[in-house]
Parts: sequence; C-alpha cells; structure tokens
Amino acid sequence: MAIFNLTPHKITVYGESQFVGLEQVNPTTWIADSVEGQPLAEFQSEGSLRIQTETVEDAAIQGIPTVRTRFGDLIGVPSAVGTGDTLIVSLVALSAARCVSASFS
Repeated sequence: MAIFNLTPHKITVYGESQFVGLEQVNPTTWIADSVEGQPLAEFQSEGSLRIQTETVEDAAIQGIPTVRTRFGDLIGVPSAVGTGDTLIVSLVALSAARCVSASFS
C-alpha cells in the first residue's frame, strides 16, 4: 500500500504530542504555538487531482437564466495508483469525485 499526495503542495505529518499549546478552536480547526521534533512523514506533491467539468445551461428560475456544473472524469491519477493505495486530495476534489461515483474515502 502506497500513499500518493495529489495536492499541489507538500504534506508534513506530525504526532499530536509534538504540538506545543495545541488548542481546538472549532470542530474542524486546531491551532498550536509551535511544533517540536522531526516530522513522522512527508509527502511531496505528485501532481494534482482534478475533475473534468462542463458548464451547461439549466432551467430559468423566475426568468433568471441559470447554469449547472456537470462533473466528468478524474484527471491526474498517477498510473502507479493501485487498489488499496491511499490518495491525499483536496476536499473539493474528494466531493467532486464522489459525485462521479469514484471510490475514495
């Protein structure tokens, strides 16, 4: 099993005990004064996962023209990715991938 970082930036992983002054400010956000020691792991970017999109006209709402986005194929999945591998992707890419019935979790 391999881990692929498909975000445009490096991902650095530290253990919880390495953070000094760690505080949860809301359900999804934590802040810390600093971090100590060497990272547990670093994952360089291996490209960016994108979702093919198409903007199409939709029904007008009270006379106002509207459009919607149709999601298509995943773009940028490395050929080396196999069953059981872990992909690090953006929340936007994950959400869009789920819309096209891709199997990411």
